[in-house]
Amino acid sequence: ALIALDLYDLNEELVVSKECTEVEGTKAWFPEKSRFKVKDLFNAMLVGSSGDAACVLATSRVTEKEFVDLMNRKAREIGMNSTVFSNPIGLDNISGGHYSTASDLYKLAVYSLSKSLIEESVKTKLFVLSSLDGTFITSIYKTNRLLWDIPQTVGVKTGTTESAGEVLIYEYRDEKKD
Repeated sequence: ALIALDLYDLNEELVVSKECTEVEGTKAWFPEKSRFKVKDLFNAMLVGSSGDAACVLATSRVTEKEFVDLMNRKAREIGMNSTVFSNPIGLDNISGGHYSTASDLYKLAVYSLSKSLIEESVKTKLFVLSSLDGTFITSIYKTNRLLWDIPQTVGVKTGTTESAGEVLIYEYRDEKKD
């Protein structure tokens, strides 16, 4: 998400490639050649963990390798010294080349939440996504059930991979504590 904010204008229009319709993991199930605004892809990625949205954002302006290099560079900039990204979607790497630590994910969350668009996206419970021509419309729900169950939940991110298991980066905030 941070790299997408660096690369794109939020109202820019991107086209879904065939490659992005075939990614593994959680998807919004975009039709090939459908068009979306960057802001909508961004929300699909952060609200619903949409790997196909992450793919479109990672491959529309630069190559996937260049995008991953930018991710790793940003990780170093914010002090994530025990993190290596090997893909833009967050999936396991067969050779173990995609990893992080709880401490680094905390640093990422703190830095990311300083960006108002990211903070708004991670606390969104439901997002209605529509292609620019209106032929594709779907509702994307947040996987973090704590947003519904615990008042003052800010959100942040859930994720699951075979190697990591279930992961939750969570923030609660009220007038006394964060």
